Amino acid sequence: MYKWNHWKTMLPLMLGVICLAFFIFYSISYPKEPLIRRSLFNSPTSIIAYFGTMIHGMLVWSLLYYMPIYFEVAKGYNPILSGVAIFPFTFTTAPAAVVIGLVITKTGRYRPSLWTGWLMTTIGMGLLILLKQSTVTSSWVFLSLVPGCGMGILFSAQGFAAQASVSNADLPFAGAMYVACSSTRIIPF
Repeated sequence: MYKWNHWKTMLPLMLGVICLAFFIFYSISYPKEPLIRRSLFNSPTSIIAYFGTMIHGMLVWSLLYYMPIYFEVAKGYNPILSGVAIFPFTFTTAPAAVVIGLVITKTGRYRPSLWTGWLMTTIGMGLLILLKQSTVTSSWVFLSLVPGCGMGILFSAQGFAAQASVSNADLPFAGAMYVACSSTRIIPF
């Protein structure tokens, strides 16, 4: 591993930023059928939805990466038990996403779900600071339920927000952009 200011670290980062800037410039300027449509970013709602989806993806991947490390290092669990220990995060995500998807479909309103999801995710991620080596099992299980539910709510609500702000012709592209933003990773592997 190299330090952040080492050229072997900085060169790939700079090349990545330059190539990304070139890709954006090219996509906006030249092709008749661009890979990323500019019309997806015409409203503040869509820009915020994609940014929120990117942050949500970072949180999900960080949680899935660092929580097993906590369980292995602080609690002394083996890798299999660490996988089982993140079950409270993962088993609440899908049901919350389904329930919120049904609620949004029934009511036609996605903003209350966004606010609820971000509130629960923020509080839940903040509660994880309470995890210590001495934290008893019942405590970390219940602490894990809050961010799991919040992130599940956001999976559905963010998807609706990304697609609600575009025209019918752009719906498939908005869905694809949502998936691309939600798979954002900041973890080191």
